Amino acid sequence: ERNTHTNTAQQHTREQWPSVQRRKHNMSAETPRRIHCETPTSPLVSSGIVTESRRGADADAATAKECAWTTLYVKDATRGRCSRVTVHHYGATVCAWTEHALDSPTVGEERLLKSHLFLSELSHVDGSRPLRGGIPLCFPQFGPGALPQHGFARNSTWQLAESVASDRSVSVSFRLKDNEHTRSLWPHSFETTLTVTLNGADKSTLTLQWSVRNSSCGSPSTAADAATTFSFTNCLHPYFAVHDVSKVRVRDVSNLLCRHKTRDNVEIRTDADEHELSFAAEVDVVCYDAPDVMNILEQGRPLMRVTKKGFSEFVIWNPWSEKAKAMSDFADDEYQRMVCLEPGVIRTPHSLAPGDSWTGVMLLEPSY
Repeated sequence: ERNTHTNTAQQHTREQWPSVQRRKHNMSAETPRRIHCETPTSPLVSSGIVTESRRGADADAATAKECAWTTLYVKDATRGRCSRVTVHHYGATVCAWTEHALDSPTVGEERLLKSHLFLSELSHVDGSRPLRGGIPLCFPQFGPGALPQHGFARNSTWQLAESVASDRSVSVSFRLKDNEHTRSLWPHSFETTLTVTLNGADKSTLTLQWSVRNSSCGSPSTAADAATTFSFTNCLHPYFAVHDVSKVRVRDVSNLLCRHKTRDNVEIRTDADEHELSFAAEVDVVCYDAPDVMNILEQGRPLMRVTKKGFSEFVIWNPWSEKAKAMSDFADDEYQRMVCLEPGVIRTPHSLAPGDSWTGVMLLEPSY
């Protein structure tokens, strides 16, 4: 049985932003306002969502920006396990994906077992800047260019469109449409939707499906609405949590043409027997025509399997020490605890005629 979200509020068993997080991330100490959540599907195995909001800790309470985030959860009391994913509405950014043990399922006590994603302790979660960590969205431009760095999707507030839950999975969709601000930067009509699906209470997987549609019409009422083809580049930018990046390897890079941004964008094809990429300095590599599956290992053991569909490239990134020191929303030593493996459409922009759409999918499968 599948249930869509309702406006009925119920008790959320876990504080999403505890006091230490509010202090680090510039959020006010007020109790979060709960907007709605999903009704559990059964007493033992359940899934659902909770959407909450809180104002940023602005000195002027009247001008403080209200931020919202939605938490997806899947619980299995028979196994004593729960998985959670939190999506910040600013940028539709997945900012947390965690596994928990239900030490006391009847009273909702949970113990954190594993966090799959990295989020900097200096990241701004008050909607003033894009999040430094999680899974930001780069659209309609990846990297530098005519638009601000990585486009405007990660700097925009997305709308929660719908949610669906079954016994062992839950999905939410967020939508962004062109508006006065986006048209001032990029004069095109579009609609883009991100659907986040959490599968399983124990040993969970995460799927992100991202679609972009050219919503310009064929009979415009004004010249500004004229139906036009547009092109874009984009990227899903996951920051994966690791213990020590010097012991991390990205596998499946043999015989790939790669652009090395730290070497004046030189393009070099890897050797056929060059199976892994390691980290001993800054890495910023775009792998063209990359395989649909790449793997992250730490200390020789599988950590994360990343599968893409509809994306042509993978980007591998770690800022290392000097660049980390130059980022105000990133602690000096945090480069040691993260690595990015990002599916994207980068080398050849994707073109959409009026009414056409594009869809890309990323599946994340941790090794447990």
